[in-house]
Amino acid sequence: MIFFQDKLRLYKTLSLVLTLISLLAIATTFFFAFKPHQKEHEETAAEDLSLPTQEIPFYNEITSLIEPLQYSGLQALLRNDVSLHIDFVTHQWHLKNIHRFDKNGHIILDENRYGLCGELASFVYPKIKPFFGSQFNIEFVQVAESGFFLQPQSSHIALAIHDQKTGATFLLDPSFHRYGPIQDFDNYLFYGHQEKLDFMVHQTADVRFEIMSGTPILIRNNRIVFLTVEEVDGKFNEKNFAIALTATKRYHYAGRYVFLVRKKDGEMEVLENLSLAEKIFSLDDYKKLSDKIISWVASQN
Repeated sequence: MIFFQDKLRLYKTLSLVLTLISLLAIATTFFFAFKPHQKEHEETAAEDLSLPTQEIPFYNEITSLIEPLQYSGLQALLRNDVSLHIDFVTHQWHLKNIHRFDKNGHIILDENRYGLCGELASFVYPKIKPFFGSQFNIEFVQVAESGFFLQPQSSHIALAIHDQKTGATFLLDPSFHRYGPIQDFDNYLFYGHQEKLDFMVHQTADVRFEIMSGTPILIRNNRIVFLTVEEVDGKFNEKNFAIALTATKRYHYAGRYVFLVRKKDGEMEVLENLSLAEKIFSLDDYKKLSDKIISWVASQN
């Protein structure tokens, strides 16, 4: 009987040892399995140097203000009072009545929310200025942005807000609904600044461009759309020119034609990429805009 109890005690001891070994093996497996992920998480957290939103001045007020805004010039182009004129002598083209101002000289956005970068920044500027007082200085900055506004043809406008007491600088970009410390904008390149934009100072309704260049009119579905006036086969006169819509993917330089109307030796031709157009425009907007471009080409003389 004593021998049997000793044997039973031995089996229990061996069973306990095996259980402990198994638990140790499982614990070791989990430790090594999760250790790399924990390290990765720690590195990510260490690299996130963004300020808490409560340390960004008037964060809630400003983000609420810019949230409804949308980067788009399409609504302006479709207004009845907006027209396009080509000057074949100076090799320039003009969009007439593209900007509108209220009685106080402030920019008017289409439907109170649509505009391009300069218009959106100009719209926001007088609304946020009373928040900051004399401690802060606000200026317009011209930037390149790595997604859609690449150098050398980039021309994007945002607002820089300088705290003259602490030296901190914050960037506000209404076009992309971004507001925060300038160090968070490492995909921006800054190369110009001014107190106010020229069209604000002079309340200029028209904008002017050189041929073979143009203006962005829309960002949608990971593409930016440009309106341009171009030569045809190296010629530029009343009988040889083109008006085009070109779409460029994010992070790309070269674009593809969405819609093009040209006069070649006086004969009008229309080229379109409907499959690409459907990815960017509603059918109604595309029809209205393409019809207007055709009318612009027909009206040039």
